[in-house]
Amino acid sequence: MPRTGILAAMLRNAASERLLTAKGTWGVPATALAHRLHDLDLMPEWPYRHVIKQLAHTTVNESPDRTPETSRLLLKVIEFVRAQGMSVAEGTAL
Repeated sequence: MPRTGILAAMLRNAASERLLTAKGTWGVPATALAHRLHDLDLMPEWPYRHVIKQLAHTTVNESPDRTPETSRLLLKVIEFVRAQGMSVAEGTAL
Protein backbone atom coordinates (compact mmCIF):
# COMPACT_ATOMS: atom_id res chain seq x y z
CA MET A 1 0.00 0.00 0.00
CA PRO A 2 1.98 2.97 -1.23
CA ARG A 3 1.98 6.15 0.80
CA THR A 4 0.76 8.19 -2.14
CA GLY A 5 -2.21 5.87 -2.62
CA ILE A 6 -3.12 6.07 1.04
CA LEU A 7 -2.87 9.87 0.97
CA ALA A 8 -4.95 10.04 -2.22
CA ALA A 9 -7.66 7.93 -0.58
CA MET A 10 -7.82 10.47 2.26
CA LEU A 11 -7.68 7.86 5.01
CA ARG A 12 -6.02 9.99 7.72
CA ASN A 13 -7.64 8.98 11.05
CA ALA A 14 -10.21 6.86 9.19
CA ALA A 15 -12.91 5.11 11.20
CA SER A 16 -13.32 1.34 11.03
CA GLU A 17 -16.30 1.64 8.65
CA ARG A 18 -14.19 3.66 6.22
CA LEU A 19 -11.38 1.11 6.40
CA LEU A 20 -13.80 -1.72 5.68
CA THR A 21 -14.88 -0.02 2.46
CA ALA A 22 -11.36 1.08 1.44
CA LYS A 23 -9.64 -2.27 2.01
CA GLY A 24 -10.79 -3.62 -1.35
CA THR A 25 -8.68 -1.05 -3.19
CA TRP A 26 -5.52 -2.86 -2.13
CA GLY A 27 -7.02 -6.31 -1.48
CA VAL A 28 -5.86 -6.40 2.14
CA PRO A 29 -7.63 -6.91 5.47
CA ALA A 30 -8.93 -3.75 7.15
CA THR A 31 -6.57 -4.36 10.07
CA ALA A 32 -3.58 -4.32 7.71
CA LEU A 33 -4.80 -1.03 6.30
CA ALA A 34 -5.11 0.40 9.83
CA HIS A 35 -1.60 -0.82 10.61
CA ARG A 36 -0.25 0.88 7.49
CA LEU A 37 -1.96 4.15 8.44
CA HIS A 38 -0.36 3.92 11.87
CA ASP A 39 3.07 3.20 10.32
CA LEU A 40 2.72 6.27 8.11
CA ASP A 41 1.80 8.41 11.14
CA LEU A 42 -1.62 9.02 9.64
CA MET A 43 -3.34 7.47 12.64
CA PRO A 44 -2.15 8.19 16.21
CA GLU A 45 -1.70 5.38 18.75
CA TRP A 46 -5.00 5.62 20.63
CA PRO A 47 -7.30 5.92 17.60
CA TYR A 48 -5.33 3.04 16.06
CA ARG A 49 -5.93 0.84 19.10
CA HIS A 50 -9.63 1.74 19.11
CA VAL A 51 -10.02 0.93 15.40
CA ILE A 52 -8.18 -2.39 15.80
CA LYS A 53 -10.53 -3.36 18.66
CA GLN A 54 -13.57 -2.43 16.58
CA LEU A 55 -12.29 -4.37 13.58
CA ALA A 56 -11.57 -7.40 15.74
CA HIS A 57 -15.25 -7.57 16.62
CA THR A 58 -16.48 -6.63 13.15
CA THR A 59 -14.31 -8.82 10.94
CA VAL A 60 -14.43 -12.13 12.81
CA ASN A 61 -16.84 -13.65 10.32
CA GLU A 62 -15.79 -11.51 7.38
CA SER A 63 -15.15 -13.43 4.20
CA PRO A 64 -12.17 -12.42 2.09
CA ASP A 65 -12.92 -10.19 -0.89
CA ARG A 66 -10.34 -11.86 -3.10
CA THR A 67 -8.77 -15.22 -3.53
CA PRO A 68 -5.65 -15.77 -1.45
CA GLU A 69 -2.29 -15.04 -3.00
CA THR A 70 -0.44 -17.91 -4.60
CA SER A 71 3.15 -18.18 -5.66
CA ARG A 72 3.54 -18.15 -9.44
CA LEU A 73 7.17 -19.12 -9.06
CA LEU A 74 6.27 -22.21 -7.03
CA LEU A 75 3.78 -23.28 -9.71
CA LYS A 76 6.44 -22.88 -12.39
CA VAL A 77 8.93 -24.93 -10.37
CA ILE A 78 6.36 -27.71 -9.87
CA GLU A 79 5.56 -27.71 -13.60
CA PHE A 80 9.28 -27.89 -14.42
CA VAL A 81 9.90 -30.75 -12.00
CA ARG A 82 6.96 -32.71 -13.39
CA ALA A 83 8.11 -32.04 -16.97
CA GLN A 84 11.43 -33.65 -16.01
CA GLY A 85 9.52 -36.80 -15.04
CA MET A 86 10.06 -36.36 -11.31
CA SER A 87 7.58 -36.19 -8.49
CA VAL A 88 7.38 -33.04 -6.41
CA ALA A 89 9.00 -34.94 -3.50
CA GLU A 90 11.95 -35.87 -5.73
CA GLY A 91 12.19 -32.29 -6.98
CA THR A 92 12.51 -30.94 -3.43
CA ALA A 93 15.69 -32.96 -2.99
CA LEU A 94 17.34 -30.93 -5.78
